[in-house]
Amino acid sequence: MRHACFQAQQAAEKAVKAAWVLLGEAPWGHSIQSLVRDFPAAPQAPDWSRWQARAALLDRFYIATRYPYGLPDLTPSESYFEADAAQALATAREFVEATRRWIGDKRS
Repeated sequence: MRHACFQAQQAAEKAVKAAWVLLGEAPWGHSIQSLVRDFPAAPQAPDWSRWQARAALLDRFYIATRYPYGLPDLTPSESYFEADAAQALATAREFVEATRRWIGDKRS
């Protein structure tokens, strides 16, 4: 389950970075929250402000899911469960689909 959580974070991060690149910008970092907060076209993106909380959920899966010592006294496989993976995947799907729509609108 931990790997699904991590991959969900990665998918959303790459989707948001794709939107940055479309604008000719160079996104930096791995925090989806920061990428959303600093998005150059945020005022023109529909519902962009609501993505901050969604990004926070996924950012929690960036480090602790990958490193055995990321959590005190537990390994990642002992700390992430099916419900976590389902929530992470659903949230990542929202990011990917919203970004795909936004990019499609910008390109047409």
